[in-house]
Amino acid sequence: MAPSAALAASPPKSWLNRFFSSSGANVLVPLLSLLVGFTLTSWKDDVLASLFKGVWQPDMRFDGHATTFWLLICLLSAVVWGSNWARNRDSARTTGEVKGILDNMHAQSNKLTEAVTQLHSLPPRGVLEACKDAYEVCEGYFVLAASVDASQPDARAELETLVRKMLGVMERFVRTFDGEHLEGSTIRYGLNVMLYLSRDELQASPRKDEVAARVRFAGPGLTPDRAAGILDIVPAMSVASGAASTDPRLERFALRIDTPPQLAKAAHDSRTAFPGATDACINMVHTAVPSIDYLASTLERLQTDPGARAAVLDYFGQDAIQQTIRSFVCVPLTAKDSGMTGVLNIHRDVPNPTIENKLALFVPLMTPFRHQLTRLMVKYKPLYLSGI
Repeated sequence: MAPSAALAASPPKSWLNRFFSSSGANVLVPLLSLLVGFTLTSWKDDVLASLFKGVWQPDMRFDGHATTFWLLICLLSAVVWGSNWARNRDSARTTGEVKGILDNMHAQSNKLTEAVTQLHSLPPRGVLEACKDAYEVCEGYFVLAASVDASQPDARAELETLVRKMLGVMERFVRTFDGEHLEGSTIRYGLNVMLYLSRDELQASPRKDEVAARVRFAGPGLTPDRAAGILDIVPAMSVASGAASTDPRLERFALRIDTPPQLAKAAHDSRTAFPGATDACINMVHTAVPSIDYLASTLERLQTDPGARAAVLDYFGQDAIQQTIRSFVCVPLTAKDSGMTGVLNIHRDVPNPTIENKLALFVPLMTPFRHQLTRLMVKYKPLYLSGI
C-alpha cells in the first residue's frame, strides 16, 4: 500500500474536529482573550462584586456586565480546550498514519530483501551452461568407465584414469561456479576421492594393515578394527590446477569413521563429527569449511579430543598444506542400494568465505556428478579391496 493509500484509508474528521482545528478557531482565542481583558478592565467592580455571590441567595440579581465577562471566560475556555483536543486528535491521527506508512515500507523492504536474496541464490551467468557442458563430457567418460571389464588386469588403472579425467572436468566447472575461471586467476584447486571401506570389508581385505597404518587424527586408543569403517584417500583419483596427472601435493592418509554412516535429513539428526570428510561420511551430507580458522573454532566448539584437535591443526598449519588447502567442500558419494561409497573432496589454496551461503546452490548442481562417481566407486571398490 502506497503512502497516499494509507492516508486515504484514514477515517474522515468529525465536524467538531474540523471546526476546532480550523483557522477560525485559532483566531477566536486571541480575540476572546482581548474581549475578556477589555471587559475585566472596564467592569472590574461589577465582576469583583459577582465573585462571591451564589444564585441561591435571595437578593441575587444578574448583572449584565459581570454576566458578559463570565460568558466570555467560558467561551474562551471552551475554544482553548477544543483547540487542544483537536490538536491531540490530529497528532494521534498523524502518528497512526505515519506508523501505517512505516509498517508498509517495512513490509515492502522485506519483500525487496527476499527478492534480492532469491536473485543472489541464482547461479552467476554462464554457470548453468558450464554445468551442462561438464556433465555431458563426464557422461562420456562415465559410459566408458561403466563398460570396463572388471576381470581384466588393467581394469583398476583404467577406471582410475577415467575418474581422473572426470575430476579434471569438474575442476573447471567448480572454478566457473566460484568465478575463478578467467585466465588471470591464480587460485589453485584440487579434487580427490576418498573411498569408504566398512570394517567388515576391510577385515577381509589384504589391504587391512596398509590402510590401518595410514589412519590419522584418531583419538588415543582408537584402532581401525574397532571403527565402523575407514575413509581412504586414493591418490590415483586426484587432480589439481595445472597438474598434468594426479595432484603432486596430495598427502595420502586415512580417516577413522567411528559411527556407521546414516543420512541426517535435518540439522537435529546430525551426529557430532570432525568437520569435512568425516562429517560428510557419517551424516551423508555436503559440508563446507570456509577457512582453517573456521575449522579451528568448530573443533573447539565441538570439544573434540585435544590430541586429535592438535593433530588436525598441526596438519593444516604445515607450509606445504597451506599452499594447497585453505578451504574445502566435501561431497558424500552415496546410493540407495549401496549406501556410503566415499567422499569427493574439493579444496583450494585460499579461504572461501561465501561457500556456506552458496552450498544450497552448489549441492544440486553437483548432484549428477555425484551420482556418476558413486556408481563408479561401487564398481571400483572390489578391485581396490582385492589388492589388485
